[in-house]
Order: sequence, then structure tokens, then C-alpha cells
Amino acid sequence: MKRLFYTILFLLIASFAIAGINDRVSTFELVDLTVTVDEVNMLDGLAGDVLTTTSTSTLTNKSIDLTSNTLTATSAQLITAITNETGTGVAVFATSPTLVTPALGTPASGVLTNCTGLPSAGLTAGAKTHSVVINVADPGGADADHAAGYVLFRPSVNITITKVYLIPGLVYVAAASENDATITVTNAAVGDVAALNIVSALAAGSWNDMGAVSNASVVAGTDVTIAVLCNGTANAPSQNVQIEYTTVD
Repeated sequence: MKRLFYTILFLLIASFAIAGINDRVSTFELVDLTVTVDEVNMLDGLAGDVLTTTSTSTLTNKSIDLTSNTLTATSAQLITAITNETGTGVAVFATSPTLVTPALGTPASGVLTNCTGLPSAGLTAGAKTHSVVINVADPGGADADHAAGYVLFRPSVNITITKVYLIPGLVYVAAASENDATITVTNAAVGDVAALNIVSALAAGSWNDMGAVSNASVVAGTDVTIAVLCNGTANAPSQNVQIEYTTVD
């Protein structure tokens, strides 16, 4: 009998306790509650997968998984949400962005192959190497000359001569000092550029370095000339002169 009494008393006390809790707990605070967007439809008052609020909420030390959910915002909304941005307009990403009047500063690297409208100001000119081959006609038989002033070419830009070669069209006949020939290439404005003294026969088509170059800088519009002087039985054939030079224009 006592056991039945205590059982009934325990059930009554439990009923009153549960009723008291239901009466008192109308609001409560959830601490460290984690809810994924896919589970929001399980909560009363929220429809589908859209989580909305009518007041400002601050999320601290929280992470948002966008793997299967979408966070929608425009570039204008994004720029108002951050405080250290630079520039205006729409957000850009790494591949093929369109930038409008950007100030790039000093880039670490870059290739301008496909760029247009590059300004000439500020670009460093590099030396470009060229060569020109000029034919010099046969002056005639033995002991015939081309006097100083025979024009080879007149550059249209400033140039710097780096090397001069003589290439005979036929055998260049010369022997010993009294039967020699002298070839001199001259910068008409300042003086001789290179000279070659021929004291033995030169084979047809042979390349003959005319030696060290001086007075190498030739101003645009200035003649570069040649003189062919033969002595005794020396006989100059038709010949080519190759002049190598650089430009910075």
C-alpha cells in the first residue's frame, strides 16, 4: 500500500513540475546554435531555404558554407559591406577582366605584345643592328681609281657604324708596296671610318674585315663615302662594301 502511495505521489509531483516548466518557459536563448540553410525549413516561421531578418544582426567568428547554398549580392552591395576597397564599379576576377582607366602603379611584370596606343614618351629606345651592302663599280684597268667622295649611302637617321667589310666581285690584283691598293671609307662630316691596305691578291667573293672603326657616329643626312686608290699594276674589280651599323631611332 505504501508503495502504491509513493508511486502516485511521485507522478503528481512530476506532473506539477512539468506544468510549471511549460508555464514559465515562453522565451529562451540558444547559445552556440549551428543551423545550416538546408535545415531552416524545420523551424516555424521560416519558409523554404530563405533566411531573412528585419533587424541588423552581427555574426562573429561564424563561417558560411556556400557549397550547396547561394549568397546573393550585387557589386554595389558588396562595396558598401567592405571598408578598405579601392576604386569603384563592379567586382573583377582573375581571368579576362575588363578594367576601366585603372591606375596600375608599377607592375612586377607584364607582356605588352598585344597592347596598342603605347606612348613614345617614357619608352627606352634600344639599339637595333642593321647592315647595308653597296656595290662599287669597277674603276677601270690597272692603276685606275675612285677618287675620294664616291658616295656609298646617306642614312636618313642617326647611325653608329660598327664594322665594314670589303667583298671583291673578281680577283683583286695587287702585289708589293709599289703595286698596292688602299680602300678608305669615310664619314663625310668628321673623317675616315675604316681603311684597308691591299698588298696581295684578294680572292673573288672573299670577306675582308677593314679593321677598327673610328668616327663611327654618322648624323642623319650625312654621306658615307669610299675612295679606291690603286698604284702601279694593282687592279680593283667591281666590289661590294658591307657596312654594319646600329640605330636608336
